[in-house]
Amino acid sequence: MIKKIINSNIVRLIGALLFLTVCAVIGAGLSYVNYESNPTDEAVAYFKAFLAQDYDTIYGLVNQPKNTYINKTAYTDRVKKIRESIVIDSYEISEPYKENGKKTVDIICNNETTETNQTIKLVFDEVKHGMQIIPDYKVDISKMLVKNVNFVVPTGDALYINGEVVTKDMAKVTTDANTNTDTYHFDKILYGAYDANAINRYSQIDLKPEIIQEGTTINFDATAYHANLEFEEKIKANADNMITQFYVNAREKKGNNKELKAYFANDKKLQKKVDKYLKETEEVLYWPETKNIDKYSVVSFEPGEMKHQSVYNNDNTFTVTYDFVYTYVSSTDTAIYTSYVYSIGGSCKTKMTLTYTLNEDQTLTLTDIKVKNKNQKEKGED
Repeated sequence: MIKKIINSNIVRLIGALLFLTVCAVIGAGLSYVNYESNPTDEAVAYFKAFLAQDYDTIYGLVNQPKNTYINKTAYTDRVKKIRESIVIDSYEISEPYKENGKKTVDIICNNETTETNQTIKLVFDEVKHGMQIIPDYKVDISKMLVKNVNFVVPTGDALYINGEVVTKDMAKVTTDANTNTDTYHFDKILYGAYDANAINRYSQIDLKPEIIQEGTTINFDATAYHANLEFEEKIKANADNMITQFYVNAREKKGNNKELKAYFANDKKLQKKVDKYLKETEEVLYWPETKNIDKYSVVSFEPGEMKHQSVYNNDNTFTVTYDFVYTYVSSTDTAIYTSYVYSIGGSCKTKMTLTYTLNEDQTLTLTDIKVKNKNQKEKGED
């Protein structure tokens, strides 16, 4: 009986010792986690990158929860402005402390010339993955974020923000078959002004939204398409060359020759339009000939700045409008009968509208042209 009591006491003692050991281990573990779990290293890394203007590192230290979009260009541009506005001769980094439930580190930047200082307050989120005990720390910029923002784009178009394509793992994307649109939903997004584009294979829509208010929805109007960058470059290269050839022919009275015809579709009706616009342009550049005046030529032709705008028409055609003003001087040789040199000059305001059709092989054909001239002439004789 005595032996059983002794054995029972030994078991209890061992159990108590095990319990105390477990408690000690847990306590030590918690102390270790508490000791190790602070954002000092992250604060130092952020500030070193800030001093060195290493904005890639700075961006990588920012917390970006799921469905939160922090555009790298927009964020780093703001950090650059802050860095450029602060003179840092010396600095102090505080011990981490809690504020509003989050660990915070103050960095005091001293300007010895003005004997002033500015404080950079870094607030940190604890981020854990799986069974991770000691959390990672990421900089919390939630005060710079706007909640519940949507971008509505035509279905099939890719959404670009500041030149970065937004993938479906960066936002919650839903499709509405009735309106044929995709909605990109962000729980939070960095406030400010953006360049936003809805881009498909042939065309795109450009917007410059300013996002400052919660619940903002940005709608891309499907009627506002223009050629995307790839086709814009193709069209501009072709149109620039065609316009150059057009005015060479008009200046030299070459008519609609094979070099110019090569730019247009092989269509008799269209070629007649080209003939018509060439003659109208020649009438701007040339003096009406008479028996008393020798032939003359264009001696000066200066095209001004050419402004152009392209529109995608949703029927595999692009309409491109060029607006420009050119100045010119045309003169005769010395007239045989009068010894005069006759000249005419002025400026002509021109609007040229070109229509390109997209072929199945992705090539472009110039299928229509319209030219409107508003001419101001100045006559003269020497």
